[in-house]
Amino acid sequence: MLRTLDLKNAQFKITQNDINNIGLLHHLKYMNAQYDGSIISHSNIYALPSSIGKLQSLQVLDLRGSCISGLPTEVTKLQSLRSLRCSKNTVFNSFDPRSPLRCMKNVLRLPIMFTPLVDSEDRNKMIAEAHLFFSMPFSYQEVPGVRVPRGIGNLKVLQILEVVDLKGTSTKAIEELGELSQLRKLSVTTRGAAKGKCTAFCKALVKLVSLRSVHVDSNYCFAGRGTLEWLGSPLSPPPLLRSLKLIGKIGTTPAWFGDLGQLVKVYLEWTYLEDLEILRALPNLMLIQLFRRAYSGEKLTFRTGAFPGLRKLVLSQPEGLTEVTFEEDASPFVESIHIEYLKLESGIIGIKHLPRLKEFHLVVAARWQDLICCKRKSTNIPISPCCD
Repeated sequence: MLRTLDLKNAQFKITQNDINNIGLLHHLKYMNAQYDGSIISHSNIYALPSSIGKLQSLQVLDLRGSCISGLPTEVTKLQSLRSLRCSKNTVFNSFDPRSPLRCMKNVLRLPIMFTPLVDSEDRNKMIAEAHLFFSMPFSYQEVPGVRVPRGIGNLKVLQILEVVDLKGTSTKAIEELGELSQLRKLSVTTRGAAKGKCTAFCKALVKLVSLRSVHVDSNYCFAGRGTLEWLGSPLSPPPLLRSLKLIGKIGTTPAWFGDLGQLVKVYLEWTYLEDLEILRALPNLMLIQLFRRAYSGEKLTFRTGAFPGLRKLVLSQPEGLTEVTFEEDASPFVESIHIEYLKLESGIIGIKHLPRLKEFHLVVAARWQDLICCKRKSTNIPISPCCD
């Protein structure tokens, strides 16, 4: 009769055996086995059993931080599913793709792991990582997305879907994403995906008229090597989009940014945008977050009348940026500014033009382990050029 099973960050390690008979819980509506307690650990779940298809009442399934590389076809039978969150572990203890020799040694050790002398937790962890290691290309294990199967379009009431690995997912399944008419939140990874699959994703994205949040990551821990330049092509974005997160090189700011009239939050990283002019006119934009090389210019100027609804600005390591300027009557509602790890050699100019500024948060780091945090709650903040 169990309806809810919440094992998020349980003190004991969740193993594959814990969910092999999950199909017996016919009335289950909510299942959460997310593990995010440590960057060097993960749950030891490496596959969803085929019996998952029997859970016709299941509405929420959360398996983030697992060793699952792909979802079984039986998931497409879950007609009541509203939230599907699954991401795979990207930090390995025994099978790190960056250490091939160590991987081979641990492969040879696998038979030994089944002896009674080996601690069961160590055995479960190694077995889970081994399944993940052998289930995908050797050089492609550091991407958190998972493959979704054909038939994903059958989940007509699905509202949240993350994280989809476009490279591992078939083009047909990517096209079916456009059939999820009630989808409100979508997260995908595109590293290594063929151009045809990226094009299919764009076409599907146009059909998702209910979408409120989209996250596209082509980079994940690869220092700006991924690309999202294919997003620069003509595109009709979802009309109700409120949150946009893009990680990967774009270069020229796409013209369709100007159509995001409902956008409230934008997060950009490694995008190398040449200008932010199109974003400046968006009336509902309240939060801007610019991280590593999101903006390629040396000077960032908030012109008169720009960003009329902006409340919070976050700048973190946009290398090359030397000056931030606020002109009179620019962003009159800004309340909070966070600046982290920048060398603003020319300083911040025009802070006096922000009458509603309540918080200025500055992090200066000569070394990563030597941080200085400063908060001031005053609109009269004397700002001098930042130093290393």
